[in-house]
Amino acid sequence: MYVCRLLLCQRRRLWHWVAPFRRIGRADQEIYPYFRAMVLVTGSTGIVGTRLVFDLLKKGKRVRALKRSGSDTEFVHRVFRFYDPEHGGSLFGKIEWADADLPDVGALADALVGIEEVYHAAALVSYLPGDAERLMKVNTAVTTDMVNLSADAGVKKFCHISSVAAVGHSLKGLADENTSRKKGTQRSVYGLSKYLAEREVWRGAAEGMPCIIDGE
Repeated sequence: MYVCRLLLCQRRRLWHWVAPFRRIGRADQEIYPYFRAMVLVTGSTGIVGTRLVFDLLKKGKRVRALKRSGSDTEFVHRVFRFYDPEHGGSLFGKIEWADADLPDVGALADALVGIEEVYHAAALVSYLPGDAERLMKVNTAVTTDMVNLSADAGVKKFCHISSVAAVGHSLKGLADENTSRKKGTQRSVYGLSKYLAEREVWRGAAEGMPCIIDGE
């Protein structure tokens, strides 16, 4: 497993040698749209991910949308047409789709080739006790992989979509991001998985990758 990850990292580094267009100026980007920085959105067929993809495309970004191999993109198409009846269809046609059945590290690494910004919205939402293992795998372990692979790929901005469920429990009024977490106060495995995922993003930031954590 270590050897496989090392080879993937080396392949990511090769990108910086064969893609000099990543350093061209803004004026050149307007003349040659292909050279605009590309953005990767995970969880792109979900409610949050679909909105992210739409807004990024409206801003003129080139978007690579990560989805499961069996996902139906028709929901995304309908949402785009709802938000913008006139141009929604053409915006949808600009999406570059990439398949990755989480936690497929190889597919994630391939999806990150040429990416400068990542919006990590993929997550499993469940409060069923029987889903505890899947929650930790999809929400926490996959975020660990995304942080590591994004850092290796030279990503310049990593935005993690978290949840209010990750916030600590307050005994005095409403809780916020400053509420300290105490052992034994976590009410769901989902909340714990999202909290641990945030810790992985904080680690990525401490190691030098520009990171943002946003709630849902």
